[in-house]
Amino acid sequence: MWSIQGDGFTNLGDGHHMWTTGDLWDDRWLTLATVTESRTWFGGFTGEASVVVFDGNRVPIAKTPVQRFGVNGTAFGGSHRRDEWRYQLVDLDLTRVSRIAPVNEWHLHFELNKWIVLGQQVAPWVAAIIGI
Repeated sequence: MWSIQGDGFTNLGDGHHMWTTGDLWDDRWLTLATVTESRTWFGGFTGEASVVVFDGNRVPIAKTPVQRFGVNGTAFGGSHRRDEWRYQLVDLDLTRVSRIAPVNEWHLHFELNKWIVLGQQVAPWVAAIIGI
């Protein structure tokens, strides 16, 4: 069994935090827990968690898919949550594993195609207003 080293804590800034901890077992299953927390009144957010497996040369040899977890600001309740999740690394060569590490980060809700469509819909109105 291999465990995530350290506490898995990531300070995302602006009062937003995530922790991912867990273990990789001999059957190639990762059992994980991610805590997502906002310490701001109105600042909810969505974060992403994944785990990277490294070999002895610190080369990544496997990665889980991203898991998304969201919380509200403290004013609304639901500003702290703990989610357990599992993932099996079917093709992983366990003899190469030396370390597993969490990756916690912001989930950006930016979807470029939606903004392009919106811009195309609004452009004729803007052109008419400014007289183009």
